[in-house]
Amino acid sequence: MPARAVDSVSGNAVTPADLGQLLATPILVDSFSGGTPGDTPENNAAALDLLAQTTSAISRSSHPYIRQVFLNQGLGELRLPAPAPGRVIYSAENAVSPSAKELLSVIGDGSSPTAYDDGDAGWTQFFVSLAAAFRPATLGVAMLGPDTFTRFGEHLMEVASALHASGKVSADVLDKCRQCAAITLTDLTEALRLRPRANVPTEDYSFARLVVHSLFSFVRTEQVSAAASSAPAHAALLPFDLTEVICPETIVFVNLDAHARRTPSEIKKEWTWVTGQLTSGLKVMSMKTITRLGAAASRLRNAERTAVNSRNQLDRDSKRDAQAADFSAAAPPPAQILNDLRTKLDRMATVNKSQNIQLHKKKTLARPNRRRPDNPDVPGITTRQNFKPDVHYFPDTSGSMSLQDYMDGALFLMMMAKKFQMNFYFSSHSHLLAPEILLPVKGKSVPQMRKLIESVPKVGGGNDFSLVYDFIQASTDRRRRLNVVATDFGWVANSSHMFTHPENIVYLPAFDRSSSYSWESVKSNCSHFINSMRPLDPDIDTKILGMGYAGASPNAT
Repeated sequence: MPARAVDSVSGNAVTPADLGQLLATPILVDSFSGGTPGDTPENNAAALDLLAQTTSAISRSSHPYIRQVFLNQGLGELRLPAPAPGRVIYSAENAVSPSAKELLSVIGDGSSPTAYDDGDAGWTQFFVSLAAAFRPATLGVAMLGPDTFTRFGEHLMEVASALHASGKVSADVLDKCRQCAAITLTDLTEALRLRPRANVPTEDYSFARLVVHSLFSFVRTEQVSAAASSAPAHAALLPFDLTEVICPETIVFVNLDAHARRTPSEIKKEWTWVTGQLTSGLKVMSMKTITRLGAAASRLRNAERTAVNSRNQLDRDSKRDAQAADFSAAAPPPAQILNDLRTKLDRMATVNKSQNIQLHKKKTLARPNRRRPDNPDVPGITTRQNFKPDVHYFPDTSGSMSLQDYMDGALFLMMMAKKFQMNFYFSSHSHLLAPEILLPVKGKSVPQMRKLIESVPKVGGGNDFSLVYDFIQASTDRRRRLNVVATDFGWVANSSHMFTHPENIVYLPAFDRSSSYSWESVKSNCSHFINSMRPLDPDIDTKILGMGYAGASPNAT
C-alpha cells in the first residue's frame, strides 16, 4: 500500500531518490579502505527512523545499528528487551538452547491449523537468540537437520545442472556445487567463505551468486510447501547482518537438531569459534574448490601438529636403549626425590576435593586487618583453599625386595607425610595387590607413622606391575591421583602383557642405602625396565624420578 515517509532530521518528505541513500549510507563499504565511513550514529538513526515509519516492529530503541535491523525487528515482534551489557544478557544457556528445544518440539508435533505460524514464531525466536547472544557478521541459514541439507544439495544441483546445460555456468562452478552438496550437516554448524572481502565483486553465474540464489529459493520453497500443508517449515534464513544479506562474504549453515541436543557449553564454544573465524580467520580462496570457514587455519594447525608429531616420533625412534650409566653415579639423597615429586605434583591440575589441601594467603584491602581493623589502609589477609591430586603410594613388597629396601621406602613415605602435610592412599603389591587403605599420617610424629605403617597388611611373592596399572585405570578417581610406585625395578614388560600404562604414574627407587651394590643393582634393573616399557609408553623416561635420569641421549647419526 502507499506509504509516506518523513526525514526525521529535516521533517521533509523522503523522495524515491533519498530512499536508497538513507538506507545504504551506513552500510556502504569503501572500495579503497574496505571500511564503512558512513556507519555513524546519525546515519544509522536516520535509516532506522525511515524503516520504523514503513515497517512493523522496528524502533531505534531495540537496536541502534541498521546492520542488525532484522534483530531489531525480531526483538520487536517477540516483545523482548534489547541486549544491554550487565542488564539484559542473551546466552546459550538462557536463550539459544531453550529456543532450539522449543522449536524442535513444535516441528515434532506435526500439522495443525496453527502449526505453520507457531513454527514461524519459533524460527524467529531461534534467530533472535543466536543474533543477540553472538552477533555473527554473516548470512545464516538454519535447517532442521542433515536430511533438510541433503534436499538443499539436490536443489542446488538441479539449478546448477540446468544452467550448465545452457552454457551459463562453467565446469568449475558446477564442480564447486557438487562439493557443497556433498557436505553433511551433522555438526552444529558448517560455513562457507564466498569471497575474501565484502568489497570484492563476483562475476555473473559465479558459485557465490549461484549458491545464494539457490539458498533463497530453497528456503522459500520449503516455507510455501509447509504453509500449504499447515506444518512448520524445516528451514529459515537467519539474516544476522544486513550487508551479508545483500552481498554475503560468508554463509553459515545451522543445524537446529544439533543445537537442541548439544549442551550450552558446546554451543557457546562453537559460535565463539565461528565469530572468531569471521573476524580474524585466514581469508584464502581457491579457484577449484569451495572454501570452508576456518579450513585454512585448520590446515595450518594440522601442518604444525604433524611437524611436531614427526619431530617427537623422530626423537623416540632415535633414542638408544637406556643404560646404567645414564643415572647418577651416586645415589641421590631423599631430599632430591622429594623435590622431584613435589615438582611433578605442582604441575598437575587441581581437583574438586582431595586429601592434599593447599592454603594460599593473600593480602587485600577488601578485608580488614586483624590487628588494626579500624584502619582501612592496612590490608587484611584472605585464605583460599586449593585441592591438588591425592597421592597413592604403591610399595613393592615382592620377593626381590629385602627388608632394608622396604624400610627405605617406608622412611621415604614418612618424609613425604612430613613435607606435604597430607594423608596418603597405600597399597602394597607383588604378584598380588593389597586392598587400598587411606593412611591418616597427617600431623603424626615419626614413631606414630612408623607404627601405623608397620600395622598395614602387606602381600609378598612374585611381581606383576600390570595389576597396579589395571587397578589405576579401573577408577576415574585413581587415574587423577599421583600414583607413586616405590620399587627396585625387578620387573620387565613383554609382549604378553596387555595393559594401558597410566598417565599419572611415577617410579621411585627403593633400595638399601647402606650397600653401594644396591644402587648399582637398581640402576641396572631400571634401565631394563625402561627399555621394556618404551614400546608401550614412549614417555616412560619422564616418569622415572629421584635417579638423576633425564632420558637416553639420541643415537649418533
